[in-house]
Amino acid sequence: MTLRGSLSLVVALTLALASALPVAAVHAQSSKSAKSKKSATSSKTAKKSTAPDSNEVLIRFGKQTITRGDVQRRIDSLPEQFRSNYATPEGRQQLLDRMVEERVWLAEAQKHGVDSRTTVKQQIEQQRRDLLIRTYLNELMSKNPTVSDSEARVYYDQHPGDFKVPATITV
Repeated sequence: MTLRGSLSLVVALTLALASALPVAAVHAQSSKSAKSKKSATSSKTAKKSTAPDSNEVLIRFGKQTITRGDVQRRIDSLPEQFRSNYATPEGRQQLLDRMVEERVWLAEAQKHGVDSRTTVKQQIEQQRRDLLIRTYLNELMSKNPTVSDSEARVYYDQHPGDFKVPATITV
């Protein structure tokens, strides 16, 4: 692909991303007004729930959607030390933007047949095998009792030959 072709692709993807975002803004405004109407009627009959609806659609583009629950699941899947980055509305917006960008790039990659390439299929299968093995070994190791320091010391003292390295000379 030429530089001009690459730039055209980036511009097209950026436009696709930009066109998806206003849909979210429109949806957010319409859902806020619908919520305010709904809360006005429901406040008379019952207490309004303060928990956000996980099925609320934040972004809709084509047949795909990203819901509040999708964003929360992504945050929950992150290591604990990174979750605080997404505790603020700005952080959640950055994550939502990232999720939209991922979906746009994924759709483009699939559209261009990247997922049907032999080397890509081989790499995906290797990752699958590695994940299955690693998960099984982690589960197996978690079932083994933890060895205490004193037990390790007793074993070490009873098997000194296992821990001695023969002398070597390098010339």
